[in-house]
Amino acid sequence: MFEQINEPVEMVGIFVRGTLKPYKFSWGGRTVLVKSINLAWSAWEGRSKLYYFSVSDDFNHFKLCFNSGNLTWVVLEIYAD
Repeated sequence: MFEQINEPVEMVGIFVRGTLKPYKFSWGGRTVLVKSINLAWSAWEGRSKLYYFSVSDDFNHFKLCFNSGNLTWVVLEIYAD
């Protein structure tokens, strides 16, 4: 099941050799541990650079976005079996 979410989340991210990687986030009353980063890309929106990540835990796939302008994370989409 695919669902557009567009909700802010609290994220724990790490930097590996200068690259931002999502590690885990709190959403919907639970903590989601990112098991794999399937795709990462970036785009400019005005003066802010947006970093997009397609990630998955053991069960679901998420599309996340980090806004470098206001330093916020958002869950944009979820795909759950």
